[in-house]
Amino acid sequence: MIIRPARLDELSALSDLCLRSKSLWDYEPAFLEGCRTPLTIHPADLTTDYVMVAEEGNLIFGVVQLGIEGDEAELEKLFIDPQSVGKGVGKMLLEWAMDKARSAGAKRMMLASDPFAEPFYRKYGAQQIGAVPSEVDPDRSLPQMEITL
Repeated sequence: MIIRPARLDELSALSDLCLRSKSLWDYEPAFLEGCRTPLTIHPADLTTDYVMVAEEGNLIFGVVQLGIEGDEAELEKLFIDPQSVGKGVGKMLLEWAMDKARSAGAKRMMLASDPFAEPFYRKYGAQQIGAVPSEVDPDRSLPQMEITL
């Protein structure tokens, strides 16, 4: 499996992958539809952030979006095709993001985790440092997590 930059012509499929991945947690259809906009990867993201895919044999198994500014990185998206969960794709993409952030001089990586994904990030050293409001449901908050690089 390789990690390579996402291409403009893949953005729709990558956004769909993010939504399919989110649906793994059995959220209500209306909530998932509300997630569509925040989970969409836009053409401008390819110029402002690192948007990378995990690919093998021309099949995409996951996507990560990482922003870096100064000594802080933000993991904006990390989504795995539901059929690939538990096969090391998430670990590979998260480790890529951590290595990239370190090499760019970041000292920490921030992320707002889906509550169901929080245990995954904790395995890689993430600590909850607060909470942030959900973009989809104002009555819902997400764990704000930090990984020291």
